[in-house]
Amino acid sequence: MVSSETWTAAAAWVAAGLTALVAGPDLWDRIHGAKIEVSPPRQVLLYRDGADENSIMWVALDTTILNRSRFPDTTESLVLRISGAPPGKEAVFRAESTVEPIFSTTDDDVVACPEMTRCIRKKQMTIGEERADGINISGGNALSLYISFPLSMGNCISETSACEAYADFNSASGILEPNPDLRFTVELSMAEDGRKYVTCALSNETRQAWAYIIKRTGENGWATGNCI
Repeated sequence: MVSSETWTAAAAWVAAGLTALVAGPDLWDRIHGAKIEVSPPRQVLLYRDGADENSIMWVALDTTILNRSRFPDTTESLVLRISGAPPGKEAVFRAESTVEPIFSTTDDDVVACPEMTRCIRKKQMTIGEERADGINISGGNALSLYISFPLSMGNCISETSACEAYADFNSASGILEPNPDLRFTVELSMAEDGRKYVTCALSNETRQAWAYIIKRTGENGWATGNCI
């Protein structure tokens, strides 16, 4: 005859098994946490901010950040690594903001600025800017955005000599313009899912027009190129 203690133990095991079966997907997600995927940039946006000798070059890259889990995650750091520059001038820059560019063929004054922290108006383009202290991605959500990096000494985290090469807009232009083989790599450090890397290598068409693109950025305040 089976004792009551044996029946009780068996019932407990069955209950535990059913609980694990029901909670399986959620338990698996909890063990593994957030699962972040970042798409490679499709476009690079260059724009000039500031006046005269105090102006600086900004590089913004569009990407989509997808959270495939049910648990949120957030960026702890965002940096841009420029490779392919002349020796001693490859550098790393912190992200300053996320931006929303609105391109237009009409007078800039009639283009409403996005409801963001700062509005930058250029000829045939308006940029809404928000500080990128941290990008939060809720579970099951995707964010498509431009992440923007000022190429300036104060925002550079490389060796001092490399950072000094990006003293102002003209200095940064002088490094970028003759180097169409540059690669722009965005490094995202996620609180839960570790580091992610995506790279923009310029398309053949953009490489051929690169000197003109840099010149246009200086003259008109902005220009775009395509990534591959």
